[in-house]
Amino acid sequence: AAGVPLIYEPLNRYESNLLNRAEDTVEFLGTLDTENIVILADLFHMNIEEKNQAAAIRKAGKLLGHFHACGSDRGTPGNDHIDWVPIVKALKGIRYKGDVVIESFRPGVAKKLGVDFETLKRYNEKLIYCSITGYGQNTVLSKKAGHDLNYLALSGILSLSGCRNKKPAVLGIQIADMAGAIIGIIGILTALYNREKGVKAQYIDAAMLDGLFSFLSMVGGKYFSDNLIPDIADNLFNG
Repeated sequence: AAGVPLIYEPLNRYESNLLNRAEDTVEFLGTLDTENIVILADLFHMNIEEKNQAAAIRKAGKLLGHFHACGSDRGTPGNDHIDWVPIVKALKGIRYKGDVVIESFRPGVAKKLGVDFETLKRYNEKLIYCSITGYGQNTVLSKKAGHDLNYLALSGILSLSGCRNKKPAVLGIQIADMAGAIIGIIGILTALYNREKGVKAQYIDAAMLDGLFSFLSMVGGKYFSDNLIPDIADNLFNG
């Protein structure tokens, strides 16, 4: 009713035994009494399951809602064994209109590859382009490599996790990854709304570290209002 489609992604046989190819997925969706489900085609999985990726795109046709372009090794398109020319022709042939780009290269890499925001917006004035990195595009740490644990430590969240008089506990899930995805999604949804109001090409700089800071609202409030420095096991959540 809200006009928001559900998405199904055919995975390779090593990750799922349900639906692995575009043809199988199209056939299955045809048995459902709904037009609100679309297909996400990921070239990583298509490289394993589809004998002809371009033909699979044509088979998906109007059901193709999202397309994930990545090299055969999840690397940069063009530096692999995938034949990209017929794939691009197939996307144009079905009039695929996906125009939200999400990239996660280290700052500066997309520009070197010629797939940065300033380059791509020349071809699509309505482009929405989201860069998700660890530390943002223009910070003292922008060029540094990082992992979830690094971002948790720098945000202060790691120092709040664990038991009193013991070392911080390493969290069992990738909090920073999800934090970056959340602010990226919020940015993209806002940009989509703005586009409906006439705003043209928009760029979103989403940093995982920034996302983690937003999780510190309670302990941050205590610090800024009462100058109380938080410590392990001294708050309402783990004290």
